[in-house]
Amino acid sequence: MTINRCIPLFFLLFSFIKTNAQLEKTDALYKTILAKDSLLFSVGFNTCDISQFENQMSNKLAFYHDKDGFSDKGKFLNDIKNGLCKDSQQRQVKRILVEGSTEIFPLYKNGTLYAAIQNGTHLFAENLEKPSGTAKFTHLWTLENNDWKLTTSLSFDHQPYQSKEPPFENDKQIDEFLKRHNMPTLGLGIINNGKLQEIKVFGEIKKGVTAPYNTLFNVASLTKPITAMVALRLISLGKWKLDEPLYHYYTDPDIAQDPRNMKLTTRLILSHQTGFLNWRGMNENKKLRFEFDPGTKYQYSGEGFEYLRKALESKFKKPLHQLANELIFQPLKMDDTNYIWDKNTDA
Repeated sequence: MTINRCIPLFFLLFSFIKTNAQLEKTDALYKTILAKDSLLFSVGFNTCDISQFENQMSNKLAFYHDKDGFSDKGKFLNDIKNGLCKDSQQRQVKRILVEGSTEIFPLYKNGTLYAAIQNGTHLFAENLEKPSGTAKFTHLWTLENNDWKLTTSLSFDHQPYQSKEPPFENDKQIDEFLKRHNMPTLGLGIINNGKLQEIKVFGEIKKGVTAPYNTLFNVASLTKPITAMVALRLISLGKWKLDEPLYHYYTDPDIAQDPRNMKLTTRLILSHQTGFLNWRGMNENKKLRFEFDPGTKYQYSGEGFEYLRKALESKFKKPLHQLANELIFQPLKMDDTNYIWDKNTDA
């Protein structure tokens, strides 16, 4: 008896699910909703045609965004006009509907179609070949006077775009690039969301010897950020002062008689405001000198960082590479990184 009563209910539920299942791409309603989507985004959003937003959106629009909160139609239009589309000539962001992501479900009341739900994923990009972001969306389209209007929109799960293509898919082209520019070795790393995804090294470390994936590179001026981190770490520990004059610890003999040496501080060095040229060898007499008063202009200077190194070493009685190891490399487990090439480098 119980089984017999369940059978009609089962068929009723099955019939409901079947009737309201996702529409096929060939269905007229599916095509209609996609056409509306195209007017709203391909024309409205991508070309800043505000009239499409006004025409395709219901006056009852409720827009929910997981980063920017809630907007009604008035606020949404105002934000578009004064934000993305304030200068349509300069605006570059485009919306791309991910192919195959669209799902459309019809909604009925007493057998009469009154609304449709559209689910999908879209990309946003300044360069259509290189999307920068992705998000999911759910749209509720309702019939108003026999015309489909966007009534509710949910935009969520905004994420940086991650290409599914292999990071390194054309080794031959990269090898040709190295030969063309006479570059012996090139190391590339892909980092996504703070995680190292892949490392690959191209070229040779010497004639006939392929460079391994853990090849060590001389990174030249990329040591400057490390030197800056050493100084800032010491400041955070209360062992060094950002604006303390460096003459307390070191004065270069070339500028010892110039009172401006007393103005040099860590802040001025890290912001390239010392007044020094990049290297003293660029001067005719090969000596260090001020080109302008410290703190009055910007000029890139390796000499400034050398000055800071000598001041730090004088204060702490340790070479800079030891300070970097203790404060930066060892805590971060950067076991293959060092300021100098020593006996342990080849171990």
